[in-house]
Amino acid sequence: MAGQVPTTGGRLSVCVLVLTALGFLVPVTGTGCPTVRLFGSTRLSPYLRSGTYSMTGPVRPGTRPEYRNDESKTPVFFEDGFWHVENLNRNRVRDSSFFLEDITGTFEIWDSNQEEFLADPEAHFSCADITYICKDDRKTIRCPRPDFQKLLVFHASYGQDWACKLSGCTEREGDCTSCFWVSRNDVITRVKERCTRVSGNCTLEPSDEMFGGNPCDHIEGIDVERYLKVEHRCINVPVSLGCYQDEPVDNPLLSGPAFSHENMTIQKCLSHCRDQSYRYAGVANRFACRCGNQLQKDSASRRLPITDCIAPCGGDQFQFCGGPSSSQKMEVFEASIGACGGDLKTNEGVIYSPNFPGPYSLDQNCVWNVQVGSDNVIRISVELLDISSEDSLTMTEDRSSQTVITVLNGMSMAEYVSISSNVSLQFRAWRQRARQTEGFILRYEGVGHCGSIPVIEDVTSVSPNHGGNFAVGQQARITCKNGRNVTVRCEKDRSFSTTALYCTGR
Repeated sequence: MAGQVPTTGGRLSVCVLVLTALGFLVPVTGTGCPTVRLFGSTRLSPYLRSGTYSMTGPVRPGTRPEYRNDESKTPVFFEDGFWHVENLNRNRVRDSSFFLEDITGTFEIWDSNQEEFLADPEAHFSCADITYICKDDRKTIRCPRPDFQKLLVFHASYGQDWACKLSGCTEREGDCTSCFWVSRNDVITRVKERCTRVSGNCTLEPSDEMFGGNPCDHIEGIDVERYLKVEHRCINVPVSLGCYQDEPVDNPLLSGPAFSHENMTIQKCLSHCRDQSYRYAGVANRFACRCGNQLQKDSASRRLPITDCIAPCGGDQFQFCGGPSSSQKMEVFEASIGACGGDLKTNEGVIYSPNFPGPYSLDQNCVWNVQVGSDNVIRISVELLDISSEDSLTMTEDRSSQTVITVLNGMSMAEYVSISSNVSLQFRAWRQRARQTEGFILRYEGVGHCGSIPVIEDVTSVSPNHGGNFAVGQQARITCKNGRNVTVRCEKDRSFSTTALYCTGR
């Protein structure tokens, strides 16, 4: 495991950590981790090949994927109710998840020599990125896309891993009083208070004061350089309307029907309310969902910090379903999030891939018809586009001679501007996919325009040459027969920055 601190003459040297980061954007649970890391094993190290394992081959419905160690090529596959490491007769991992995502705590591997399962609470497969921060240093953990990603912390420890283990102290023996894992819950609570559900960035400066003293103070003769280890992942979350205090008996925030499910997820609640034609969906108490067409008039006074709604969903520990059980803290969403198509007639909005924040289903054909005011055009910003190469997303203008913009193989423009007030977006998902994907997020808004650029006889070309209306802020390059090039911009007052006499300079 990376991050070992070298020793000199029985004393630890300065805190220098050489780490290998996982270079991928971790998807939400349920979509399968493209790469997982096996680490933390001490007692079981002879039986495990630590390091990273990458998913191989396409993922098909009902079939668990195979993983392979990036260095040794050791396979990990699921058969007969177990994940198997290397072969059927050696290392078997107890786990019921469809994908090899995060197996912690009760991590057990079959030892064929002793013919029994051996446990090591420090060993686990994880999708997490790991950040180490030396004592009294300062570091910021960042998500790649803080505009739609939140930071989730699910493990944190403070101390020095191997230095604590040198003391002979083990969690399994139950006699440990000072090692870092005894105060693990306190550490993770403090880190979560500062980091969980923040908008993609979290700055930490670990110290003994922050975590209640030196966790390894019982180790004699060793000056332990301490650090904070944070296991975290960035999760995609739909934009919500906020966290609120609900009063379900006397004054419910949403007045529609409610239901509970032990495997509640955000998308399960959204789908339930959407199927009943409700506008809003709210998740609360980890397992509850309520629908409604409007918030109560006093909703503003019930608004809470978003960090009050960080209780893990009953059906997905990496999603948030309001506050803890019985707290009646509810997070509210537009029920249209994750729908497969629809007619959108508001001046602005967000289109998510079907079933977002979960994975979109296979074999789908979804169409969204976007219509804004007739005096406007539509600006579409591509905030996330990660679809399989077999799938496609197309945008079609609603006019006599159709213009189709196609986005394939995960490649896209950052922004698309229509030339009319109507656009159709069509998403086709094939019957299988070669890899796990995160889906897409498209934000649209109706904006003013300056009309089309008149092409006079002195003009050779106009780029872009779509012959339609130019949106406010959009630019065009005009090339004249005399060699003159002019850049024209549509200004906020809906007029072009240059007159129609482009080529004469007057």
